Amino acid sequence: MLYLRKTLLFSFIAAYLILCPLLLLYSFGRIMRPGGEGDLAGLIFLSSSPPGATIHVEGRRFTEKTPAALSGMLPGSYDVTLSLKNYKPWHYKITALPKLASVFDKILLIPQRWVTRELSSDSFQKLIPLSGSRFFILAKGPKLRDYYSFDSKSEALTSFVRSDSTLANYEVVSLFKIKESSTVIARVRNFNGEKYLLIEQDIDYVNVKDISRFFTGSPEHIIWEPGQSRYFFPFENNSLSKIDLIEQSLEADYIDNLRGYGLFNNKIYVLKEINTLFRINYARRNQKVLINDPILGKFLFGDKGFFEVKPLDEDLIIFLGEEGKLLSNHLPHRITESGVRGLEFHRKTKRVLFWMKKQAGIMDYRPLLAVDPTYVKTTPTKGYWFYTKGRDITQSFWAYQGTYIVLADADEVFIFELKAEGEAAPNQIIKIKTNSSVHYLEDNGKLYYLDALTKKLSCAEVIDLNRERPFSYREYLSKKR
Repeated sequence: MLYLRKTLLFSFIAAYLILCPLLLLYSFGRIMRPGGEGDLAGLIFLSSSPPGATIHVEGRRFTEKTPAALSGMLPGSYDVTLSLKNYKPWHYKITALPKLASVFDKILLIPQRWVTRELSSDSFQKLIPLSGSRFFILAKGPKLRDYYSFDSKSEALTSFVRSDSTLANYEVVSLFKIKESSTVIARVRNFNGEKYLLIEQDIDYVNVKDISRFFTGSPEHIIWEPGQSRYFFPFENNSLSKIDLIEQSLEADYIDNLRGYGLFNNKIYVLKEINTLFRINYARRNQKVLINDPILGKFLFGDKGFFEVKPLDEDLIIFLGEEGKLLSNHLPHRITESGVRGLEFHRKTKRVLFWMKKQAGIMDYRPLLAVDPTYVKTTPTKGYWFYTKGRDITQSFWAYQGTYIVLADADEVFIFELKAEGEAAPNQIIKIKTNSSVHYLEDNGKLYYLDALTKKLSCAEVIDLNRERPFSYREYLSKKR
């Protein structure tokens, strides 16, 4: 009996000495799992903006705060929560992989209340975005004197023309604009007729030039390439003309019998009526045929209709039809048959964001355009809807290096985190003036809009670039060394 008591006592002491440190470590946030430091253990890296968020895994709190690397994680799924005062909790089921790091280094914590700021004392009727430009346009009324340029960097408001200008009372009929350009062409009208004005926006300065002499009719489209102010291409009656502002020349019917066209890297992409697609330079030389298959051409474009030709990369071309038909020169060729209102290409991650009235989706071209030769490039591109409950989606933008989407739906603007393929939860940022547009600028992380009540120009800080930038996993490892 004495021997048994001694054995139990020694066993209890041994268990205490082993389990007590483990329990202490567990209570301080270290999840110890059998084999956790073994050959199969993985790592979960978490980095948030703002940093300093508390980490819970499977309901247990860790001592580290973001950015943090959680090592010793056995392969499997873990419920992870990040929490920070004045911000909504971030939840995700993260899979720890054997001998690998599961990296989440672009986590944007959503504030309980967005920081907004009023930027103007006056009210406006319209905000006209210029996607990818630091400038956008505000209008108080229909006349050219009512139009203003806003510089998001200096936050300066500059009128297009002075109130005593001979152009001041011309009514703005339409504006032609392109992505990543602060230049616009305005079609204006008064009782004497119409004019075409080239409007170039610069720091505290707007240059308005009458280029009406180059227009003999009313073009349906005018496009040019961002960053240059020499060549402009009006489209009318299935023909493309070329304006050269340096030479002060017009080549009418420069290319005719067109069903579509686009520009990319100083080349013109031409879709002819016989459903062939080719590429030429501005001098109409160095022609390269891209599609010359009658069966494929018929399958893609049918017998009628105009298509915007949108080269997104040297190897990727998107076609947007008049009724919102979305096509690609790669599988799957027919993405949607109608209803697409717009699209945005994220060049770094090779994904196309597109939206319809009630839903928005993503086409992922990373396998197709990957440099890695191990990817099978004949695999059809994957696509999915991340939002299917819209009311009237009018705009959408990539945000935070392609990990979030900012989307305007009717009189609300939402932000979505793209954690995985499939439906994403909307988080409202602000309400905006009905039938108004917004301007989101990735360079400064701000969303510009007209306030729903006051109609004054305001902005919301979607991504605070003044705060400490979150560490990437590579930067974290370098700092730890």
